[in-house]
Amino acid sequence: MELTGHEYRVLEYLMLHAGKVISKTELTEHIYDQNFDRDSNVIKVFVGRLRRKLDPQGRIKPIETLRGRGYRFRTENK
Repeated sequence: MELTGHEYRVLEYLMLHAGKVISKTELTEHIYDQNFDRDSNVIKVFVGRLRRKLDPQGRIKPIETLRGRGYRFRTENK
């Protein structure tokens, strides 16, 4: 699968911290320098693209959104 550099960095970070809730701020800080607009929805866009690339049929949902908390990469399917 082809990923952009930013998509790769988001996926790599989520996978390295699989099972842990990662906030949007933490992901933003991992990808960009401190001067980046933290209110931007760019992380949401990257996560959406990754979901479509990882699971085009929408069956396994490897990246969870925990409203108000962040994202979690799932290592098992339920």
